[in-house]
Amino acid sequence: AAAGLFSGVAMATKPISLFIFLLYVLVLVADRLHGALDQRRGLARNLAFLSGGLAIAGAAVVAPFALTGTLPDLYEATVVYALVYIGDIPLSDKIDAVREAARHFMFVTGPWNLLALLGAFYIVRRGADGWGPLIVGFFVANLIGIAVAGRFYAHYFIVMLPAMSLLAPLGARAARDVLSSNAGKVLVAGFLPFLLVIPLLNSAAVYGHASVEDRHEAKYYGDGRAPWENRGPEFGEWLKARTEPGDGLWNFGFQSEIYFYSDLRSPTRFFMDRPFWNSDEYMNQALAELEADKPLYVLDSATYENWTGIKIYRTEVRQWIEANYDYLGRFYYADVFRLKGASS
Repeated sequence: AAAGLFSGVAMATKPISLFIFLLYVLVLVADRLHGALDQRRGLARNLAFLSGGLAIAGAAVVAPFALTGTLPDLYEATVVYALVYIGDIPLSDKIDAVREAARHFMFVTGPWNLLALLGAFYIVRRGADGWGPLIVGFFVANLIGIAVAGRFYAHYFIVMLPAMSLLAPLGARAARDVLSSNAGKVLVAGFLPFLLVIPLLNSAAVYGHASVEDRHEAKYYGDGRAPWENRGPEFGEWLKARTEPGDGLWNFGFQSEIYFYSDLRSPTRFFMDRPFWNSDEYMNQALAELEADKPLYVLDSATYENWTGIKIYRTEVRQWIEANYDYLGRFYYADVFRLKGASS
């Protein structure tokens, strides 16, 4: 029951955890079917407890939406949008993303890669006292989850760390065998310094800076939005000085933190533009909601982003903005517009 409950919590956080739950079911069924008769008879009860724990977690997630009458929104976000989100990426882009994300992941995890590799070698050689299939299965289930999502962002690979942590102790055992030969010593001596130095240099490049702002920009080196995010609090205060509670704000772009800093709400649930990349329908819904409840200010930060996807829908959204708003100029990282005819 606990395994089902915590699997449900994990799936509520990241749906790709579904594959770990399926692994639990597979291992449970395989173990019971190969066990004694009394174990086989208890399989249905075990599956019922596992499913019951999952159902409790699911009910806890669904209950607030059911009570507020927003179950369609939950379905739209977790099923419809999720399928759209993972289905619109060309294979060539996925391959490029895998290459880039895997490189970042290796740089960050450092020696864990070597220990995990040695751990896998140990399992192949010695079986890990019967736990090998479960540990390897856990690792593979996470890989499948990442592959199905199809985005391959560097932070997605964080789900690999728990599996690697289980392989690492076995890797430490295997290291004794590897180091017993001259070839193994050369292999470890060649890779270990590289795996240690790269993470240390990456960490020094970030944490060597004195200020939080400088560390943030170093962490997202080359991302032009990092300086924007540092100026978010200042931009928020600028907007606060020119608005009243309830005036409303919409940012056409990625910088959703501006709502927090300005204490202003978006009149549409599409509080940033990324869903527009996946479907024109989302853009049309957003424009309809904005038309029905126009905010006092609209920001266009997308204009200054270096993303080719923006050009697909940018013209139509910008036309709506210019038809309803007066252009005030560029402030901080965005073009700023004020509702036409609004009192000063």
